Amino acid sequence: VSVSLYDVADPFRQASATPGETLATAGPARLVQASGLTAQQQQVPLTTLGEEAVALEVASGESVAARLTWVLDAPTPDLKLSLRLVREGLVWAQRDLRPSEEHHSDGWPSDASVTHTASLPVPRGLPPANYTLQLWVYDGQTGESWPIVLADGTTMDYFSLAQVVVGPPDRARARWRAPLAAAWAPRWGALGRAVVLDEVAGLPPEASPSQAMAAGLTWRWQTTDPHDLDVTLTWQSADGHTRTANTLPLLGPGTVSSAVATMEGVSTLAPIAAPAEPGTYSLHLLVYDRTTDRYLGLRRGPLPSLSRDLRLGVVTVGP
Repeated sequence: VSVSLYDVADPFRQASATPGETLATAGPARLVQASGLTAQQQQVPLTTLGEEAVALEVASGESVAARLTWVLDAPTPDLKLSLRLVREGLVWAQRDLRPSEEHHSDGWPSDASVTHTASLPVPRGLPPANYTLQLWVYDGQTGESWPIVLADGTTMDYFSLAQVVVGPPDRARARWRAPLAAAWAPRWGALGRAVVLDEVAGLPPEASPSQAMAAGLTWRWQTTDPHDLDVTLTWQSADGHTRTANTLPLLGPGTVSSAVATMEGVSTLAPIAAPAEPGTYSLHLLVYDRTTDRYLGLRRGPLPSLSRDLRLGVVTVGP
């Protein structure tokens, strides 16, 4: 019995593969076909898992996908997959899905092979850079990941399906912003050459000591070059003591393509760790210009610069 589960309008196409071959095992599931990756109608066959991953070019705002065929050796109530776009150890985009939301794995016929398309939208505004597309397999009821065992016995936590080269969006599209919010958004730098922080996300209200987290920062700019700028994140305790959480490029960790200059802005991640001691802390952000060797002044709207740092939020660190 062979069951194909896919959207006929999906632009991703199945590549050739040898039926019946077991490429890898994850818990009760065997991957018998890794049929291909495509983007913008371009087909890129997958090499044997465990070898160097293939490269795939995609514009932000588009999608990457894999055609996969599974066989279950034992019944499992909820087989789930997690597609992750990873760079510098950070997950920049993630989608968790079942091979079919309508036909859960506990209803698959015995010895049936199920083919489906697993796709991951690449967020518009993702910094143009090189990423790795990872595939994780796990038990949807417990959340426990199953180790991946390749045909040669090699064990790993996930598949590296492809190296993904993310470029700027194919078409420029201005993002709508409420006029008042846009005018009063915090900005650093001279009038007409400022960088503007539109959004902060991912900062939890509570954390455990030294807990790793990543602040999501959405930036836009005018004529300045964002490659020349760094951000410094600091924790400030209730008694006024300050400690540096991280200093990194404004565009995020790692190498970002020069093509970012053609974009209106980007959404980046800034990895930080919670303070080691329990207490209530505020997280502050400063912007540093390497070309002038100084921190830039902070403005909101037409008001003159009164400070350099912006409070992003408050986190309570528990015992």
